[in-house]
Amino acid sequence: VDGFHPVNAGKLVQGLPAFVSATPHGIMLLLEYYNIETKGKQAAVIGRSNIVGRPMSILLSANSNPGNSTVTLCHSHTHNIKEICLRSDIIVAALGRPGFVTADMVTDGAVLIDVGITRVPDASKKSGYALKGDVDFAAVSPKCSFITPVPGGVGQHLEQFVRVDSGGDGKRGSFGRGRHLGGVNEVVAELDHLAHARAAHVDDEPGKRIERQLGVSQGVGRAADHQREGAL
Repeated sequence: VDGFHPVNAGKLVQGLPAFVSATPHGIMLLLEYYNIETKGKQAAVIGRSNIVGRPMSILLSANSNPGNSTVTLCHSHTHNIKEICLRSDIIVAALGRPGFVTADMVTDGAVLIDVGITRVPDASKKSGYALKGDVDFAAVSPKCSFITPVPGGVGQHLEQFVRVDSGGDGKRGSFGRGRHLGGVNEVVAELDHLAHARAAHVDDEPGKRIERQLGVSQGVGRAADHQREGAL
């Protein structure tokens, strides 16, 4: 049910119903729930792991909604990542390098999905470390229309998506032509709760930009630890 089996991976590529990796599945649900337009948009996926990067690029480019994006899959041998990101409307960072995506790589109004989570030494913390994402959140967030924080972003609902795909609620998550995502209602209800609880700022004046944090991620860190070598 993790979507890693060659049969599921092959079906995903062909657009046939299949189990989808939990993290990409969750990101697609986020884009759908927040009505983020993906059709015709430029998307950059940074990281080419089989856990996140590759399936994410397939889902975003699929003939579906959300989907129909023009996707560039970046990796450690991509020479012009900054230029690719600057022309991208959507950026999915999943390479396991803290703070890799900086403000000068992001265009105004972009959507940032931060999948990375890494322990960084921090003497000011009781634990001795802080959790950092692949995006420099403090510098990048003022430029974004949507951004996921770390922790508290993508991975927080990872277990819910695995449960949905494993049939824990009697339904199966799938993706294909005429895409069907089983068990979405329960996840969406929780996303709605988190969105209200974690809203960073709402402008009172009509027409001004509303800064919001997408709520769905600590669980991604465990996957990121295992994916780094293959992602780069």
